Amino acid sequence: MTDEEIRIFKDGDQWCAFRGTDLQTGASGFGEHPTMALDVLLKNEYSIAKLTKEYETIKENVKIPCKLVKQECDTRCPFMNPNTKQCIRGLIRDMLTPEFDFLIMDATRRSVYD
Repeated sequence: MTDEEIRIFKDGDQWCAFRGTDLQTGASGFGEHPTMALDVLLKNEYSIAKLTKEYETIKENVKIPCKLVKQECDTRCPFMNPNTKQCIRGLIRDMLTPEFDFLIMDATRRSVYD
């Protein structure tokens, strides 16, 4: 079997639909019937893909330098702190490290499965 194939098996009193090398890093879904488990798996995979795409979009957008010299944003800037009117694009850019990527992806998986 490859990592892309979906495996369906009984796990205790529930069915598990699983794709990946192990339950920690792969995607899974559980249900009372095999079709329910598969449906949950596919919804989980969609949620993870959507959140990952949103995160990647943010990462790309913070690479674009701010055109405002004083770092004061107008209301059209998605990185403006509404309370201080300060642009936080640079702060976000500084936070985006490989270690932070790992934490975000781990939190994304946890939010889908918890």
